[in-house]
Amino acid sequence: MSIPAILDMFQDTAGLHADSVGMGAFELEERGLFWIVSKIRLRISRRPQVEDLLEAVTWIQPAEKVSCERDWAISKDGEQLAYVRSIWAALRRDNFRPGRLADFYPDADFSIAPPDDIPFTRMGKNFDGAEPIGEYRIRSVEI
Repeated sequence: MSIPAILDMFQDTAGLHADSVGMGAFELEERGLFWIVSKIRLRISRRPQVEDLLEAVTWIQPAEKVSCERDWAISKDGEQLAYVRSIWAALRRDNFRPGRLADFYPDADFSIAPPDDIPFTRMGKNFDGAEPIGEYRIRSVEI
């Protein structure tokens, strides 16, 4: 399974969960809002293989004023294969400014696990001296 395919699965699962708790794309559209992903971190222990039967779970953390965190994991036979931690915000369609999450974010605690303790970091702009760790050939289906 390619990295883009793993991230597509994450987006699909997140969308289904958001719909189920009343904060999906259609509900936000009615409020003049839309979701954006601000930051994302993907950790892959092992890539899923063809014919693997996977279990995907996603959960949200309590919201901040204008952002929230979503975690997601896929596993096979109890072994976690990939984990995503992401930060989301809802922007207003009329001016692209952040919307207040308190206006629609669920009060219930949907978190099934705390986020990992690895902080998000900023990537530097200078890659001089960086050594490649591998190569990835882009396939036509990924464009």
